[in-house]
Parts: sequence; structure tokens; C-alpha cells
Amino acid sequence: MGKTIERGAVVLLVGAALAVGCESTGWRLPMAEELVAPGTADEAEAEVLRRGRALMVTRCADCHRLYWPGQYTPEVWAMFLRQHSQRVSLAKENLAAIEAYIVAASRAARTMASPSRDAGQP
Repeated sequence: MGKTIERGAVVLLVGAALAVGCESTGWRLPMAEELVAPGTADEAEAEVLRRGRALMVTRCADCHRLYWPGQYTPEVWAMFLRQHSQRVSLAKENLAAIEAYIVAASRAARTMASPSRDAGQP
């Protein structure tokens, strides 16, 4: 019985550490609507960004963790995706949607402060 309680405590502590670790990153992937320029009603652009975000969350996260869009410039993201496209089996329009989303999210993130850059700053 003692080992069962001990294992349960370890599982609980690991779960709590993972939950806190996820919450402490300080970033999230923006919704497509947040990336469309205010005052524009470009539903086609918003739909491409929605599809790109959904594909990123489902397909990209299948193989690796998701990265903060502001971690790289839009140009670096575009180059990285072009290189990566040779290794994934996605239709060209889906790759284009992912690129449109991550480039727009990178631009938006770079206008705000980076979570890691400002960590601990007043």
C-alpha cells in the first residue's frame, strides 16, 4: 500500500509540474481573427488563416512541439516551411495556408514583446 501511495504522489507531482510548465510559457497561438487587419472584412483571408492555424495545431504538432510565432522572423518562417515542405505530405494549398498563418502570427508577435525577452522585467 505504501508504494501505491508513493507512486500516486509521484504521478500527481509530475502532472502538476507539466501543467504549470505549460501555463508558464506565456504565449499562445493567436486566433485567425486576431491577425486580420482591423477594419477589413476580408473573410477569404481569415478563412485561410483559420485553416493554416488548424493545420499547424493538428499536423505540425504531430511531429514536433509548436513554436512561438515570434521566435523567428516572417522571412525565416517562410524559408523553414519551404524546406520542410519536402518532408511532409500536405497539399500545396494547405502548406500555403500554414505559411500564411505563421507569417501573419510572426508579424503580429514581433509587434508585441517576446515572453522570454521580457520575463522578469518590471
